[in-house]
Amino acid sequence: MVGEMFYNDSNGEVWEYKIYTTPPEAIHWTAYKVKLADIKVISTATKETKDRVRKEILKDIVLADSKEPKEEGKWWR
Repeated sequence: MVGEMFYNDSNGEVWEYKIYTTPPEAIHWTAYKVKLADIKVISTATKETKDRVRKEILKDIVLADSKEPKEEGKWWR
């Protein structure tokens, strides 16, 4: 598990989430691809809202990890 993480969704709301992988050290592997089931939204919300936010988070992670050239001024990890 990685420490506290926050995400700004498409509506401008801030969500706290954590990533849990099996095994836990997989989060540090360069070849590991984060799955939707690995993302847990900690903030209080309905199941439907949490599902939407989890999908947005995963989409952003995949885009950040892509091999495509990054545009100047955009965030990536």
